[in-house]
Amino acid sequence: MDEGPELDYKTQLLEQQRLITQLLQLQLRNNNASDATANISQHSSLSVPVPPPSEFTFQAEDWSEWKTRILRFKRIALANYSSEQQVDYLVGYVGGKAENILKSFHLSNEELKDFEIVFSKFDNYFVLKKNLVYERVRFLQRAQNNKESCDIFITDLTNLAQTCEWGTMEAEMIKLRIIAGLADNRLSVQLQAKPDDSLEEIIRKIRLAESLKKQQTVIRASGPNPETSTSEQIDAEVNYVHRGTKPKNTQQKYNSNATRNLGSGKTFQKNRDNPQPQEEKECRKCGLSPRHAFTDCPARNDFCRSCNRNGHWAAKCPSRNMQHQTNSKSRYEAKKVAAVEIKNNSGLFK
Repeated sequence: MDEGPELDYKTQLLEQQRLITQLLQLQLRNNNASDATANISQHSSLSVPVPPPSEFTFQAEDWSEWKTRILRFKRIALANYSSEQQVDYLVGYVGGKAENILKSFHLSNEELKDFEIVFSKFDNYFVLKKNLVYERVRFLQRAQNNKESCDIFITDLTNLAQTCEWGTMEAEMIKLRIIAGLADNRLSVQLQAKPDDSLEEIIRKIRLAESLKKQQTVIRASGPNPETSTSEQIDAEVNYVHRGTKPKNTQQKYNSNATRNLGSGKTFQKNRDNPQPQEEKECRKCGLSPRHAFTDCPARNDFCRSCNRNGHWAAKCPSRNMQHQTNSKSRYEAKKVAAVEIKNNSGLFK
């Protein structure tokens, strides 16, 4: 009996079974890999490094802020947990008295597993009934402290306005309260003169004024003190008032001239009384550098605190500088008279 064809058929059948087995094994491995990837992804979403909110203080006024934090934590870190597990986390994060408060809600077993129901009960328990009159009075009484930055003042006013239910008038009320509550009365008056400015424009001007005020503190602190200056520094300051020129370092210039002209008092006197003019690098109206056109000067619409005139700041006030010039000259002349008297009187004791 010829078994050749039968053996070929069996061989083919075995080969087909082997191929089918390999395909099934390959498909099983792919399914296992997909499940592993899904588990890793789920585990990663559960282990997001987001810190939970701190334990609740059980002060009703703190509930609104704590509520925002716990809901954000739930969305990020507890999204893949069951509703019942989310309730457990909520009660744990609320803290010590949460269990007793939860019992007072008298919820059924099914309701205790529903996060939305449990959370709404806690929300109603802690939320304060708003006293609209009180909230609006707090807003209207808010004023800027002398050492408080404009950004802190404006942010606090904006937060207070959110509880006042001003509606479409909210931006206008914030603007009015900012102007009325400013610590800088002069700036408040200037803003009142332009009632059509938007809230954004008002805030921009206030920030600019605060920035310039800080710069003025540095600029005005760089000048010499008339009470402690030497006569050479006083002369240089007087020349600065007259000609707009000022040595960068008066004492250094004096020492240099004294060394160079030690044998010639006449030359020294000439150099001292006629310092070389220097190019002005700062504005005559505000004192800021570099010098700029008057149309670009921040002091063009301001009033001087020294003379109450418009168009310059006190640091560059002509009236103030003339008074300083007179005082400086008087001091210098007094020194010269005293020196002459000492010289004349010294002959009495010879």
